[in-house]
Amino acid sequence: MRPIKQAFNVFFFFLFSSAAMPVAAQQNKDIAPVDSSETASSPATFTLASLFSSGIDYFGQTTERKLPYIALNGTLRLKSGIYASVTGFHLFSDSAVVSATGLTAGYQFTIAPQLTGDLSYVYTVFPKQSPFLQASSPHMASIAFNYGHLFNTGISADYSFGRQQDFFVSLANAKEFVLNTDRDRHIFATTPQVTIVAGTQQFYETYLVERKNNGKGKGNPPPREESRSYDQFGILSYNFKLPLSYNRASYLVEAAYQLSLLGNNAAERTGKTNSFFTLGVYYQF
Repeated sequence: MRPIKQAFNVFFFFLFSSAAMPVAAQQNKDIAPVDSSETASSPATFTLASLFSSGIDYFGQTTERKLPYIALNGTLRLKSGIYASVTGFHLFSDSAVVSATGLTAGYQFTIAPQLTGDLSYVYTVFPKQSPFLQASSPHMASIAFNYGHLFNTGISADYSFGRQQDFFVSLANAKEFVLNTDRDRHIFATTPQVTIVAGTQQFYETYLVERKNNGKGKGNPPPREESRSYDQFGILSYNFKLPLSYNRASYLVEAAYQLSLLGNNAAERTGKTNSFFTLGVYYQF
């Protein structure tokens, strides 16, 4: 696995595929092929990244109002597998320069050939009246495992806590296809990925309350339907992601489209779909 590709996947692992980060915590974890020999010999790396997204994606769900944003990230990953990250988010609809800030600390380790594990914790600072779905739960602890075989399979568990507590489990399968190589200097690739996410929805109940009270965060929860239990565990979404990446030397550019079909445990719009487009640029020192 090429160093920039590895850094890219590690970055995406805790920024856009794990509830690790506030906006993209859809935890549709991007799965990287595992190369234990490279992991053991890789030096410390620092990656700068920027990402544009057409809307907030939290485990396949999104807000009623479209909220496109841009995220800027700096990630330091040590040879030991320890990594740390700082991410700033800006919503285009927000007058503030920084709409949210995420701080991540984690440890990636090799269990066996083609099998890796990852432990991470993220604390996210949300301003008052934040429109983010997960603003009531600024803490996120995660554990994930990746196994490389014919496909790359990943399973993760995420515990989100704060004013509300939620638990999520994600199962993903991905396959990388290299579209073009030029002596390993110009690399075009696509890695289609299918992810199933299950979890609870107490964060969404808080979101509904604050939306009802114009973001003031006061008042009683809206009346629940008899069949609706926000702490019930069930399928939240089925997600299909199709990325196209270009990798050369120390940088990578990726455009991706994601289609999410909401499951029967989604708080609203069960059986409906959400679409997301992202464009990211990553540079490794």
